[in-house]
Amino acid sequence: MDSVFRFARSFLLIASVLSLRAVGQADNVARCNVTSTISQNLLGQDDCAIATALRGICLGDFTPLTPLPFGYVYREPEPAYNTVNNCTCSSVYYTMFSACAWCQGGDWEMYNEWIGNCSTPLQSIGFPGKLLPGTSIPHWAYTDPRGTGGTFNASTAVLVGDIPETTATPSPTSTTSSRTSTTSSATSSSSSSSSTPSSVVGAKKSHTGAIVGGVVAGVVVIAIAVIGLVWYILHRRNRDPVPTTNYPGYPATPSTIQQPLTPPATFENSAFYDPNRPIASYPSYPGSPVQTTYSQSPPPGPVRHPGLPEVYNA
Repeated sequence: MDSVFRFARSFLLIASVLSLRAVGQADNVARCNVTSTISQNLLGQDDCAIATALRGICLGDFTPLTPLPFGYVYREPEPAYNTVNNCTCSSVYYTMFSACAWCQGGDWEMYNEWIGNCSTPLQSIGFPGKLLPGTSIPHWAYTDPRGTGGTFNASTAVLVGDIPETTATPSPTSTTSSRTSTTSSATSSSSSSSSTPSSVVGAKKSHTGAIVGGVVAGVVVIAIAVIGLVWYILHRRNRDPVPTTNYPGYPATPSTIQQPLTPPATFENSAFYDPNRPIASYPSYPGSPVQTTYSQSPPPGPVRHPGLPEVYNA
């Protein structure tokens, strides 16, 4: 009964996550489906909204991130699309995109895979871009991925905490001019003066599902083989008769002990009692009483037989 209850609870949890993802996909905007202390900042922005803001700062594209399809991960910076720069190669940029995938219930890349196209001078722990007003980066986003197994770790992020958050530095210039200067700075570092289409920094197919599926299939095949072997052994044992042959070193069963045969009784050599025939002439058989021979005559007097009636002469 407990197993049925756990299965039902797991099914409802999965169904709720899928329903929330479906709501996010309705308007084609990525949203967090997980309620956690690290799923949004103090301004109420969830992890996907923060990742969208960082992409706008680094690549000049403020289009909201699209929901992550099942079995996909967000694409790492690629030279073919001019998305490799010191901003997209930073650890905070990687962490926020990974957190956006995590809070949607999806997968994300390892840190080494994310910076695979980034030269060493472009790599940094932190965020070199200039934040815009209305955006803040949580404190846990500055955790070095190399110290958490080479990947984003949600449990570590919870322990690190959200405070203090990094916000935009006040500037005497207006918001519009600040956004223009930041955008031009980010695009110039990526050797491109035009905005990057959102499709090139979207999702790509992940091999995690195929690997997990192969492992599960292998375990199922092995389990079926073991069950079949056990069934065959038990079925064979119940079907085979119990042997009755005596083996060396084992005692014989009563059914296999050879009993001596007793010849049937015949009357060919039987000797009936004859009063006129001497007793010595009767045949002797094994176990029959032996006639006792006295060395001298028995004492005179009548022969008495205890326990038998006797006749006396008057």
